[in-house]
Amino acid sequence: MKKNGTDFKKNFEIALKNYNKKDYKSAEIYCVKILDIDPYHFSSISLLATIAAVNKNYVKATELFKKAIEIQPQNITVIHN
Repeated sequence: MKKNGTDFKKNFEIALKNYNKKDYKSAEIYCVKILDIDPYHFSSISLLATIAAVNKNYVKATELFKKAIEIQPQNITVIHN
């Protein structure tokens, strides 16, 4: 995957579709692919945090939400999570 907005957007859309179908593993795989190229991709980190919380891995979810807050400290959605 190249580092450009189109590829990230396409892959994140696939991740989100998988998440919405409750296929959390596939969603996680797409997020990790994006983060391999851009480790600060906010949406992927936030979705991974949500997946971790859904899977009751609260330690991982907390770590990821903290990382997301560092990237976008004014994002109300992440702050509330």
